[in-house]
Parts: sequence; structure tokens; C-alpha cells
Amino acid sequence: VSKVGFLPSRAGRSAALSAFLQSKDLNIAQIDTDFEYSLDPAFIAFQLSQSLAKIGRDYLDVYLLHNPERLLQSRNRNREVDMYADIAKAFELLEQQVAQGKIRYYGVSSNTLFDPNAKGTVDVQRLLDIAASVSPQHHFKFLQFPFNFKEREALAPHYHGRSLLALAKANGLVTLGNRPLNMDDNGLEFRLVAHEGAVRDWDRAAAAPCLADFVALADAQIQQLTQNEQTAGDFEPI
Repeated sequence: VSKVGFLPSRAGRSAALSAFLQSKDLNIAQIDTDFEYSLDPAFIAFQLSQSLAKIGRDYLDVYLLHNPERLLQSRNRNREVDMYADIAKAFELLEQQVAQGKIRYYGVSSNTLFDPNAKGTVDVQRLLDIAASVSPQHHFKFLQFPFNFKEREALAPHYHGRSLLALAKANGLVTLGNRPLNMDDNGLEFRLVAHEGAVRDWDRAAAAPCLADFVALADAQIQQLTQNEQTAGDFEPI
């Protein structure tokens, strides 16, 4: 599985990418100083070829458009209609890559798939409609989104009474949970697993309510699974 969409910073670009960008007139979204994004089909095809060469494979199982909602945050391509038009062109290119044997399936990785009515989000039903318009036998099969003990919006019934997970299941989409071991909690990043060096810099007071929430959820599960014979206190959290 690999992703595409973000352009490396100018200092971090390979000579091949820099030469490619100079040779093409691409649709590139300017998000911030030295922060660019693109779903231009030519860029996607180039990045796919580079990824395959780097990992020494003839094809990828899954290729994901990485955070297309970033277009809505850009200075020059921030209309919703532009985002979905770019996604449609990307899906057309990705179907071609499937036909050429370079990928098996494709999908979208986004932090905003949960509620299509919220501002700055990506509507999964519209993605399905775009895929169907590109090909009745499309290969749009994967969604990736945050899903962990705290970030549980994928279970909320925002799609006409159905959750994101229910909508995905009904349409035969495979779901991947990203950041299972770290999460966003009201704008604060919290990690269940961290290097020891990072732990020294923690604001433990800010982390304490989040940890207590986790322990409470774990305690309820443990009591249910053990018929109230054990509690979270019987285990040492690490």
C-alpha cells in the first residue's frame, strides 16, 4: 500500500521529481509556503512509477489518494467542485493503471470521511458515484481513516442514519484504520506507544484525562469479558 498527493518540500525533492515538475504544467494546490499538493494525473503516474522502482515491485496492491481535503485548504484550488473534479480525473488515471497491471485497487485516505455535511470534508457517497461514473466495474475498494479508542466518528450515523463503517460495508469497501496507537484529542496529540525520549517531554497533566478515559473503556471491556471477575486494576498499563 502506498499513498500519493503531497509534494515533498523543495529542499527534499529528488532530482528526478524536480526535473519532472519543471517539464510539466501541473495543477498544483498551494497550501502554505513550501507546502504543495496535487492530484494531477501526470503527477500521480510519475509518483507511482517512482514508488514501484524504489520498492522493487511491478505493482502495488493498493494506491491511496492521501488527504484530498487538503485541496479545500489551498489558496488556489479550494472550491469543493475543484476537489471532486480532481478526484474524478485521478480515478480515471488509476483505472488505467489497474488495466496496465501497475496497481490492483485504489482508494482514499482521509481524516474527514465521517460526516459529509461538515465543512471541509470528503463525502464517501460522492466518491462511490464518481467511481461508478468512471467505470461500472471500478476498482475503488479502499478507505483509510482515523479509528482508535478515542476517535470513533466512523461509528456515528452521519450518512442518512448509517455510519461510515456501515456505508463502506454496504458498498463492499475495505476499511483501514490509521493511527491506531496515537490520536487527536481536542487538538492534542496523544500516543499509546512512544519512544522513551518522547515521553520525557509529555505534559502529563494534559495526558491524564485521556489516559483515564482509556482505562475506563478498557475496564468495561475487561469486566464484560471476564464476567466481572477482573478489572483494569488487575493489569499494568504500559
